Formats: sequence, C-alpha cells, structure tokens
Amino acid sequence: MRWPIKAIVLSTTALLTIAGGSGLLASRALAPNIDLSAQADDVALSDWDSLDELRQIRDRLQTQDPESDIVSRDGPAQERPSPNERQKLLQAVDTRIHVETLAQQTWDDALDTAREAVRLGKKEGLETEELGKIDGLWRDAIAQLQQIPQDSLLGEAAQEKQEEYALNLAEIAYRYDTARSDFLIPISETAGLGTGRVRITLCHIETRECRRLNGKKPPESPASLIKLPIGVAVMQKVVEEDVDLDQPMLVERSNYTEDASDIRVGVEYPMRRVLRRMINDSSNIATNQMIDFVGLDYINDVLTDRGYEATHVGHKLVGKRTFPKNFGTRGTNRTTTDEITEMMVQIYNFENDGDDVLLDSLVEQWDWKLGYAGLKAAEGDIFWIGEKTGQNSKVLGTTVAARIEDQRYVITVTLDRSAHEAAVRRIVKDIAEHIAEHDGF
Repeated sequence: MRWPIKAIVLSTTALLTIAGGSGLLASRALAPNIDLSAQADDVALSDWDSLDELRQIRDRLQTQDPESDIVSRDGPAQERPSPNERQKLLQAVDTRIHVETLAQQTWDDALDTAREAVRLGKKEGLETEELGKIDGLWRDAIAQLQQIPQDSLLGEAAQEKQEEYALNLAEIAYRYDTARSDFLIPISETAGLGTGRVRITLCHIETRECRRLNGKKPPESPASLIKLPIGVAVMQKVVEEDVDLDQPMLVERSNYTEDASDIRVGVEYPMRRVLRRMINDSSNIATNQMIDFVGLDYINDVLTDRGYEATHVGHKLVGKRTFPKNFGTRGTNRTTTDEITEMMVQIYNFENDGDDVLLDSLVEQWDWKLGYAGLKAAEGDIFWIGEKTGQNSKVLGTTVAARIEDQRYVITVTLDRSAHEAAVRRIVKDIAEHIAEHDGF
C-alpha cells in the first residue's frame, strides 16, 4: 500500500503562537511539550483533509506492522521505512494533531465570542459602557482568529472571518468613539454657530482612536481641504508609474484662475514644486494642473479603492470668479472631517508609498492663522507638526497635526457659512488643552 506524499511541517513559531502567544490561550500553553526536532524535512505523510483523518493516520502508524508500506520519499520509493523514520513520522503527525486541535478550539472560542457580541448588540439604546463591551468582544474574537496558523486546516476560513468581524468592529467602534465625544459639544458651542454648523474629528495617529462631532456629515463645501485627497491620488499615480517628481511640468493656460501663490500659467516648474504649492500654498492653479495630470476619474477611483465613501472630486478649483477651462462635470466636490482626518492619519503613519512627499508639503504650510495659531495659544506640551487649511464663501476649516504630551493627533474642524477664524482657533486650542489635561481623550 502506498499513499500520496504530503509534507507535514509546522514551524515552532506557529506552534507557540497557537499555544498562547497572545495570552488568550494561556491555559492551553500548559499542554505537554512536543519534540519539534522530529520533523525532519524528508518526513512525508499522506493527503489529509480533516482532523479525523490525521487521527486515523496516527492510529495506523501506531498499530500497523513496521514492515508494511506506509510512507515514501521524493525520489526512489522506500517500501519499508526504518523504525527511526516511522518514529519521526509519528511525532510529526502528533504535532500536527496538537496544532489542529488547538486551532479548532480557538475557532470555536472565536465564534462563541462573536455570538455574544451579536447578542448584546441587538439591544436598543445601548449605553456607552455596553458599546465598549461589544467593542471589546469583537476585538477579542479577531485576536482569537489571529492565533490560528495560516497553514492549518482552518487558516483560510479564519482569515475570511477576520475580515467579516473587522467590518462589525469598525461599525461598533465608530459608535463607541462617538458616544465618548460629548466633551466636544461645549467646545463647539464657543463658535456661536450651534452644533449643526460645526464638524469636528480628532484621532490619535498611532492608535487610531477617534472622537467626533458630526464627523460623517459633509460640510457645505470642502473648499481647499479637497486638495488633500487630490494629493493622495497624485502620489498614487506617481508611485504606480514611477514618475520623476523633478521632471518639468508645464502649467497650462487653460488652468488659470485667481491665485495668490507663485505658480503662473504658461510656465514650466518641477512637478514637485507644483504638487507642493497645491498643499502648502493652497494654489488653485497648481491644483487644476494636478487634476489634469491624473484625471477626475482616476482620483475618484483611488478614493473609492481606499474606502473613502464620502469624498469625491467633481471639478477643478475656482478663485473669485474665473473658471478654468475643462472645469469638470463629475458633480460637486465633497468630503467629511472623518475622511480628511483618516487621510492625515495614514500620511503621518506613512501607510502608503509617497506619503513622505505629502507630509513634507503639510509641514511647509504657509497659512498659520487657524490650526497653528490655535495650538500656539494652547497651554501645555503642545506643538504643531503640519496642516492643511481651506476657506471659501461656504466653509472655513483646517486639518492640523499636533504633538500633545508626546503623542500625535490630527484635529479637523470646519464651520459652515462662517469666516470666524478666531472660532476655529479657539476650538483647536480647547481640544488640544483637553487632550493634554486628560492625558488623551
């Protein structure tokens, strides 16, 4: 009897991980040690698709005549393995059974944890504490699934479940963060506009924990804040096509509109300078040229692919009254403070290739009247580390990065139908001081 060959090799790291590397399975780590040195590279085993089949193979190895044909190697067949080879194979099977048993137990625990999260989530009018408990359950379920080795029988299913549970976690985490954002209401009221016209999102850059007020509700216009998502799309194209940012770019006359920057139409500049002026000097002409470089469809495809559901670029930028040619017919420009803040967090974490270029532009911001001034007026260990501002007749706003008590945050604030710069400064100042005084949110 000869069985098809299938190697049964599992790394020591994978075994230790499933045995309780995260602390979730500490009790199971007390299981008897298995000699992994027995898993020689030339040990081979028949095809198997379940834990029961593995156990059957072990039983055969333990009970069959040592002279019978059970295993073979790559290359010439060896009809009768030596007792030493048979012992190696038996230890390899025992190891795999141990790992697959723990994987199954961990899988069952994760599903039980998720079922409890679902059960608690069915209640109407959940309190903050209850939201926190559900949030913790989804995190535990995901962490449990992460303990299952990728090469185990349940490895692929565990990965799929993690993705499913991550969506559930994102939803409950958003609700939990929002439930803990009440301190933003009195801060927003200092603008004297009512909370309905104020949008605030602030996030810790490393942990991604956030607080928000109307964070999902688009302001009446993104104004120049829309230049940040355009920059995100530009850098993706630059990276994908290996574009040299120092190559000359002609700024077309068709992209003229009122602009206070040093970018002029009909002139060639290094592409890097045009990109930076779009961000650090909020140049409308530079922005329009960058839109031509990537195209509106490409911009919106990038934003969609990155999961930004609200942000959309439908047209070029206009100064006081001069519309550039090929203005755009893809609808309105729009975004939210939630999504602008997430873009800033990704940039400051260098999560995408090219984020370093965008960060360089943000720290060169020339408009210091909003976020910078607000942070400068705040008391505490608070420093400005980059910003993008925006203003038109419909909105005033900023997204500013700050280091507060040795932690990094992004604060995004917009005011609808207001040019009240002092109000934006006050909101940024109060938020920064609140974080400093409470050692976080």
